Amino acid sequence: MASSLPRRPRFRTAVTVAAAVTALGVTAGVATAGGASNDHRTGPSPAGAPTAVDYDDLVLCEGSNTDITAEPLERPLNRLLLTATNTGDSNCVLLEYPSLWHEGAQAVPPAFAESRPASPVVLAPGESGYASVALSATDGSGGDGATYDALTVGFSLLGHGSYGQDVDLELPDGGVHIDDTLTVTYWQDTVDDAVIW
Repeated sequence: MASSLPRRPRFRTAVTVAAAVTALGVTAGVATAGGASNDHRTGPSPAGAPTAVDYDDLVLCEGSNTDITAEPLERPLNRLLLTATNTGDSNCVLLEYPSLWHEGAQAVPPAFAESRPASPVVLAPGESGYASVALSATDGSGGDGATYDALTVGFSLLGHGSYGQDVDLELPDGGVHIDDTLTVTYWQDTVDDAVIW
């Protein structure tokens, strides 16, 4: 069982949130935890929901301002639900998808392309975003795989690696079985959106 986690190369960036969001092709606002959005193409925002987001007021969610937990799911099978909670004092934005790393990994796993939301998820202090991790294939098509008791989550940016501080996950007793089909979803603003993929 793997337990010692080598560190992957780090990607340092001076990209601002506004530049990163622009580069991701987001032009119509950002999703907010709880499902609200300021995308005015979908109609007016619900009462009490933000109607505009100033990217200059946002910071990137990462390990120094975000707590991440992992919980096994009963359905779908062989899945983990990742919950990212903003522990900082200001809003932060979750970009792209969790950058998972385990001992022996040659690269971070891909994301379900179809799970990419229309806009990044913004977390107010205390709010949470979600992603699910498909650990292994139920039909054995992913090879033998291996069991790991250590996984690290990084925060990816524009497909170039990760930024900020990583988070070492506390995994269920006995670890998790991972094979070659390891895949993650993009960060979502609701649990339901994270587990449908």
